[in-house]
Amino acid sequence: SHDSESFANAAEELQELSLKVLQPLEEISSFRDVQMMPELKHSQSLPMVLLLGQYSTGKTTLINHILGREYPGFSIGQEPTTEKFVAVVHGTEDCIIPGEAAITDSSLPFDSLNKFGSKFLNRFECAASNVPVLKSMILVDSPGVLAGGKDRTNRGYDFIKVTKWFADRADLILLLFDVSKLDISDELSRVIEAVGNNQRNFRLILNKADTLTTEEFIRVRSALMWNLRSVLPFPEQPRCYAGSFWDSQHHTTHLQEVFEKDETALFQDLAQVPRNATIGKLNEFIQRTNRVKAHCLLMTKLRMDKPWVGWWDHLWGTSDTRKRELLANLDDLCRSASNEAGMAVEDFPSVDQLKDKLLKMQFTDFPSTKDVEHLLDRWSKMMNDIVPKLRKRILYERTRIQPAELGDHLRARL
Repeated sequence: SHDSESFANAAEELQELSLKVLQPLEEISSFRDVQMMPELKHSQSLPMVLLLGQYSTGKTTLINHILGREYPGFSIGQEPTTEKFVAVVHGTEDCIIPGEAAITDSSLPFDSLNKFGSKFLNRFECAASNVPVLKSMILVDSPGVLAGGKDRTNRGYDFIKVTKWFADRADLILLLFDVSKLDISDELSRVIEAVGNNQRNFRLILNKADTLTTEEFIRVRSALMWNLRSVLPFPEQPRCYAGSFWDSQHHTTHLQEVFEKDETALFQDLAQVPRNATIGKLNEFIQRTNRVKAHCLLMTKLRMDKPWVGWWDHLWGTSDTRKRELLANLDDLCRSASNEAGMAVEDFPSVDQLKDKLLKMQFTDFPSTKDVEHLLDRWSKMMNDIVPKLRKRILYERTRIQPAELGDHLRARL
């Protein structure tokens, strides 16, 4: 679609800016070594939607509802029918891509899953399908979270760590509940904890609610929120969508308007995913860029104010003492550099984290002001001209997936 192409182009522009402006500053100032931060990788992969929940809560059925058809290899049952994570991706024809093959496919964002070992990869696969909506996002179906005594079942891999891997990369997380299964098992508590700081992307779905009377629905919804109050790692309750998310008609009609309103809101939420993911990448890039400039200015300040160390200091072992004398004033150096640059002191790294690292480095290896002058000029042009234009373009881009990308049963909702 026009939307997905535009957002993909924005991701490509961020990657180009990173290569031309950000990385040279990081390298000359030893940013990644000093701050122990990995290289910023702007993945051009599609945004990801993760579905979680106990078995038989309707995760797979909801994915099929979104697609307007069954995805390849899907399985549904009252008991856990598979222990697999399934990433539903776009493909020219229906096929199953085994986990071992999926992690070596450069067009897919799953290469780092290899750290979970072969036992997990045997329980991971991609289901490729030629459905238009999959050109804009990846849908991840997950194994049913175990309940009761089944908490102790050995899956053969670390389910919680794998769930956290997907949750950390997901642009939308949907946690599904069946109206008849509101208990919070130990494993479900750990799954919710693994969601961590993803409150902005976290949603609840109360599924199969069309089997309830109005009084039962109010009671069940309240009970769900009450059960979750002690396990949700968020200060505020997340948005909860209620209904019956499948292609068949609702069993009851007295709550039809409520369910239709929630389903429309859910699919509008899904339609916003590509845009929101791109905005998230841009915000991450801006935060990293400000931090890199702050670090670079601090390094030039340390180079300029470096202690003069003679051969006798090395002989008598007093060179570290002279460094410590300068680093004792690291707070003042940060404030001085921030004032010169017109930047917030919060953009500078933590002083305590830096001191031990800097003591092991030669201050003469840090860049001088002249060394970084042309790079900081590029930084200013990027932040004052290019990035604002890119942000404006993303914000004013059409925010919804085109109706033609969704099945006939969903077009009216958007």
